[in-house]
Amino acid sequence: MKTKLLVITLAIAGIHFAGCDKDDDNILVTHSIEANFRSQYPDAARVGWESKNDYYVAGFQRNNTEAEAWYNTQGKWQMTETDVRYTDLPQAVKTAFEQSEYPKWHIDDIDMLEYPDREAVYIIEVEQGNAEYDLWFSPDGVLVKSVPDSNNNNGSSNGNNSGSEHRPTTVIPTVKTFITEKYPQARIVDIENEHGMLEIDIVDGYTPRELIFSQSGEWVCTKTEIRKADIPVLVLNAVSASQYSSWRIDDIDHYVTPTNEYYLLELEYGKSETNLKIDVNGNIL
Repeated sequence: MKTKLLVITLAIAGIHFAGCDKDDDNILVTHSIEANFRSQYPDAARVGWESKNDYYVAGFQRNNTEAEAWYNTQGKWQMTETDVRYTDLPQAVKTAFEQSEYPKWHIDDIDMLEYPDREAVYIIEVEQGNAEYDLWFSPDGVLVKSVPDSNNNNGSSNGNNSGSEHRPTTVIPTVKTFITEKYPQARIVDIENEHGMLEIDIVDGYTPRELIFSQSGEWVCTKTEIRKADIPVLVLNAVSASQYSSWRIDDIDHYVTPTNEYYLLELEYGKSETNLKIDVNGNIL
């Protein structure tokens, strides 16, 4: 009897310690976590568990594809990352990709990220020469953002950029309330921690926007990339009347803050580059 009790005690301790380890392979998980996973993915095959930081991750095969499902210590599903074949992408995503500037680039990998609190997102990793980008698409074909590969371009290492592992992220209630009220048509696509701030990518109807918040959930600004054809006349006139009238406009972002609204233009002339900040009335700031 003592031997049996010792075996049971060691087994329980093994489960407990496995949950505390970092990036352990082939761990044991509680029955509740296993049950939640099996309920969500009843057709999962070749399942193997590991712990990553404070999450339990199930690697498995489903419909002849590889996938990972992430659960917190309470067994609540947080995220699933699934490999996707190009032919299996939604038609809207394929059309948007083929109409972008990247269709002739080599496709290295495609992933679909799913979360409990927002819609899925498709990430197409492309490369050409030494350049590599992650292209983030909403299911209806909006190119939300293109992110340089972090290994080659010193990008973020928070786990949401290329070259790093994608990890679960959640929307804090105050931020979610703000987005719902200010952008009622918004769909949250991605959340990142950058330089002590929260960066949240949304699709507002069909317009991609990037919202910046403090860690406590206070809105700092909203950035929206503007096409050259949509630059306000007052802004264009300000550029024409400035010393940069002969410079080429390379990129334009529209910023809205709690107290101000302006356009940030990236200008080029030969090998020279500069930024020009102009408010909505055409004043250079």
